[in-house]
Amino acid sequence: MTWLHDEGCRDVVEKAWGEGRNRGLQDCVTFCGERLTRWGGDRFHKFGEKILNLRKEQLRLRGRADPVSLVEFHKIDESLTRIELQEDTYWRQRAKQHWLKDADANTRFYYSIQPRVTATQNEGLLRLFEESEVKSALFSMYPDKAPGPDGMNPG
Repeated sequence: MTWLHDEGCRDVVEKAWGEGRNRGLQDCVTFCGERLTRWGGDRFHKFGEKILNLRKEQLRLRGRADPVSLVEFHKIDESLTRIELQEDTYWRQRAKQHWLKDADANTRFYYSIQPRVTATQNEGLLRLFEESEVKSALFSMYPDKAPGPDGMNPG
């Protein structure tokens, strides 16, 4: 995705697609991907260095009022904005890749947990209450205990 913000990306795709067109769709897509990888290389891994250099250039030009310096400052500002967008896109994509890769590892944990309630215990928990059980529970509470969620104490 980061490549989409670079002017050279379209040229690489068009050229690779044209060269690989007679290979069939799947091979053409693979060929195009290989060309993009070769073209991109580590081009999009050094954002911090590029941003730092552009900011140094901006500082050098700051305070100058001649037309040439203003035009150069504006070009540097546009480049800085484009590279910051590329960096943001790159890290969003990386985060998504890691989430997609590692999400299964995290959910596997929950599927591997064995239930602690047996089928017989579950049947007992799901059956209807009997009046005697409710009465026994209510009368076993001490009347001066702390209030429940409804604000009322048992007494």
